[in-house]
Amino acid sequence: MDCGRIPMDDDERLRTLFERKQVHVSEQPFVHEVAQRVAASRRLRAAGTLAAQAIAIGALIAASPWLVRGSSLLSAKLDVLFAAAASALDSPLGYAAGVLCFAVATLVLRRRLFG
Repeated sequence: MDCGRIPMDDDERLRTLFERKQVHVSEQPFVHEVAQRVAASRRLRAAGTLAAQAIAIGALIAASPWLVRGSSLLSAKLDVLFAAAASALDSPLGYAAGVLCFAVATLVLRRRLFG
């Protein structure tokens, strides 16, 4: 017997089941009311989500001047920090301390990742 095919007698049984006349079920008021409430709730949720997204985009646009200023300030402070770190690592003692910190950080992260 080929496993990919349904035997003929099962095929005939399925065909007769699908060819039967479909029984019409009368509409039930409770089910109709619940379906309407669910649809209304989904529409309200979708409208709320759309409104929240519009407000968030508007707030982002309104705050953009402050975000740009903050970004440039952060960039300037990071430049100072990186310059200080580079000058500290220029000495042999700073280089050794940097290598030691790197080795410790690597071991800690490796333990966290691999158990």
